Amino acid sequence: MKKKVLFLLLSLNFSLVFCQNWFLLTSSNDHKYYVKDLLPSSDDDKIWVKQVSNKVEYFPNEKVKKAIIERELVTWKINCSAKKLGLERVIIYDKKGNVLRDLKEDFVILEDVIPDSVGESLLNNLCQWTKNNIFRSKFIIYSNKGGVASFEEFNSVASTVSSEDLDELINSTQP
Repeated sequence: MKKKVLFLLLSLNFSLVFCQNWFLLTSSNDHKYYVKDLLPSSDDDKIWVKQVSNKVEYFPNEKVKKAIIERELVTWKINCSAKKLGLERVIIYDKKGNVLRDLKEDFVILEDVIPDSVGESLLNNLCQWTKNNIFRSKFIIYSNKGGVASFEEFNSVASTVSSEDLDELINSTQP
């Protein structure tokens, strides 16, 4: 029975890697951060994050001087053990889906995150996301059933219950 459950989880995790799903990782006052479900390859990984907002930005040297930013796709390079984060690429879109800017760094500098910042919260959640495939799979199943809103909230709930209770909570959640 345990082999069947493990096979099911691994199969689900494998199939989810190839779909286009974004999952709410965390949020701040003016942004929501979604993570693309990708498997990490090493301790020094890159991961796509979609930042969604409705903020107005000014582009003084561009054709469009002012625009409402709908989303930014950002590639972060992370090193969880060193607690460092670096920006590799940012693609900024307006409300109509037009690319306003596409910035790519040829050489990524990993920097320490500032304590108690959005960057620290983002790094902590990204590291938790990348470090445990089974835990991530449980969140995805729970999220797809309409459970908690974000991975950060799921971490909060999961840290207060046993693994068995978490499994029971996931299984009892109706889509």
